[in-house]
Amino acid sequence: MAETDHRFLGRRARVVKNTMQRDISVLADVFHRFSSVESQKMSPFYAHLSAAISNDTELLEIVSAASDGQPAPNLIFGAVRLLLDNGHSPSLLARYPQSFDDDWSTEAFGEFVLANRDEIIPIISSRKVQSNVVRRSAVLLPGLIESSRSFGGKPFVNVEIGASAGLTLLWNQYRYRYHSGAGDIELGSPAFPWAVEVETEGNIAQVLDHGFPEIAANVGIEIDRVDINDQDAIGWLRALIWPEHGDNRGLFDAAVKLVGSNPLDVRFGDALELLPDLFVELPDR
Repeated sequence: MAETDHRFLGRRARVVKNTMQRDISVLADVFHRFSSVESQKMSPFYAHLSAAISNDTELLEIVSAASDGQPAPNLIFGAVRLLLDNGHSPSLLARYPQSFDDDWSTEAFGEFVLANRDEIIPIISSRKVQSNVVRRSAVLLPGLIESSRSFGGKPFVNVEIGASAGLTLLWNQYRYRYHSGAGDIELGSPAFPWAVEVETEGNIAQVLDHGFPEIAANVGIEIDRVDINDQDAIGWLRALIWPEHGDNRGLFDAAVKLVGSNPLDVRFGDALELLPDLFVELPDR
């Protein structure tokens, strides 16, 4: 009997080891794709680091603690940035993202992850990647204007699933600058300190000329609760912003301040479960 148990344990150990090896191999492919496809244009810095991580077994084993169903690259980069924003390693933060064409940044990043694994693993195993890009409002606005126009300009109910902690619910209080071949188009609140800027193609003016639509109700739905006054939660959302996008960080901070002074109706939970009751509750338009 004892001999059988030993053989069983040996087989079990091999299965666990082989499973871990498969997971590491899958993660390596994830980071390789993130480097070569997903982040190549949006963040050359993260693309550079991702390529290094894809070939580093020690780092991949740490990243294997990432929450199921969550994008592992975003989690590890967000976790590191969160620690850096909280005062860890000013020398490494100073390289974000100015200098990544040498080996120093890669080695310093890897050493930082290894040295801080006890803080990083709880972050990546418990946090989720959530939307934080205020600039999405510039893409939503023309669609909202056109939808309102197509229904005769009547006030409409705006329900947004994934409202970035409510940040994109304030789309009608931001200042926008649309760059087009025919010149820049500006609209929105001049009091907002940052312009939400976007490059456009085609004749966007014919849509924007109709002005902001009137809304009867504005409701957001988020799968996870994010308290706009919780500095830890907001710090995590800020840490998820890619390093080259300093303008997005500025927009984010200004929008957080604006949301803090404008109580919003944000519901937390699964949209499929919340929507039926929400539709009954909202005004009939």
